[in-house]
Amino acid sequence: MSGSTVEQAGPWVTFRELSGTVRLAMLGVFVNQFGFFLQAFLVLYLTHRGFSEQKALYAMAAYGLGAVIGLLFGGQLTDRVSPRTTIILSMAATTVLPLTITFMSSYPAIVAVVVPAGIMAQLYRPASSAILAALVPPARHVMAFSMNRIAMNLGVVFGPLAAGLLIAANLWDQLFWVTSVTSAIYALIAVFFLPKGRIGEESAASGGEAATERRSILRDGRYMVFLFAVLANALVYVQSYALLPLTLKDRGHSDQLFSLILTVSALVLISCELLITKITQTWQARFAAAAGLALLGIGMAAYGLPVGGLVVVFLGAAVVVFGQIIGGPSIFAYPAKVAPPGTIGRYMGGFFAAFGLGQALGPMLVAPAHQWFGESLWFAIGGLSLIAGLAALVGMRGAAVQPPTPDAATEPADSAPATA
Repeated sequence: MSGSTVEQAGPWVTFRELSGTVRLAMLGVFVNQFGFFLQAFLVLYLTHRGFSEQKALYAMAAYGLGAVIGLLFGGQLTDRVSPRTTIILSMAATTVLPLTITFMSSYPAIVAVVVPAGIMAQLYRPASSAILAALVPPARHVMAFSMNRIAMNLGVVFGPLAAGLLIAANLWDQLFWVTSVTSAIYALIAVFFLPKGRIGEESAASGGEAATERRSILRDGRYMVFLFAVLANALVYVQSYALLPLTLKDRGHSDQLFSLILTVSALVLISCELLITKITQTWQARFAAAAGLALLGIGMAAYGLPVGGLVVVFLGAAVVVFGQIIGGPSIFAYPAKVAPPGTIGRYMGGFFAAFGLGQALGPMLVAPAHQWFGESLWFAIGGLSLIAGLAALVGMRGAAVQPPTPDAATEPADSAPATA
């Protein structure tokens, strides 16, 4: 499973090679993720306001359905207009919509706002990934996408810490004020620093060919199997936000414990991912993805163990994180590797939409299942992740490590080959 010298460049070499535009794009992702509390804390926020756990889960599912629409539309908008315009539109709307939830007392009205909030909050994701894929050489994609995940998870570290302080002070509504401010900052970064126009724009004469390529995502059989793996992965992973806080609450733990688990998990990911990615980027993508999904399933199953208490919960969270570290960068980089010319936004949109659909269906399916099966449901969730790993093995065949480029011999010493 060894790869080229180019593929094995370390994180510092890759970071030095990134353009200022890419670094600013990652900064925007960090700022936005810092205040992205709507998904992570929606269940706890609604139960705090007196709504039932089932209603809170259904509201989260409504958010997820909106997210799927936003991700699909975001991919189309990215290819047709520009990533920059898509990000600005997404962040401008996210500056306003989550705030409106704090002024509403009717559950149907809250759900009616949660759906468009989900659409607009996720609209930017294909655009952000398209900028990264277009402005970073393919040989650096796995490491660059890993860095982008680090930027997101830095936000996950500091964001929940701030959220925990607000929750401890009983300032629940202020969670969404923070979301408004951080979204506005990301919008300003896009306005002043991200490139205008379509990235990798095709000539007008190729319009017919591009129309054919727009349908290719459905005709790409392996990619559809990969999207099934992504869907199943999301069904599993979303339980970290849907079922885990309820499980902890049912066991008598405080809401702040959930924030602590999110923070510790993100710290582990941040401190370890780039070092491990230097090795796993040399693996075949399907093997890295399958190994990561297997670990994700094992960690999720650990949450259902009747012994060990919080020690087992934190160990399970650690295994989940290492599953993300091993499989995540290869999975996130894969759409850019296989997308036909001019369709990166659509392939990214399909990828994020599959993940978003899983996030929407996850809480919806868990709400009744949790009533019937209780904490033993965690074992079924773990098994589903193993099925996702098998689908990744099948769907990601042919995603080989990039071959060495002619200037590989001139790479800095830090990019010397690593061993898997």
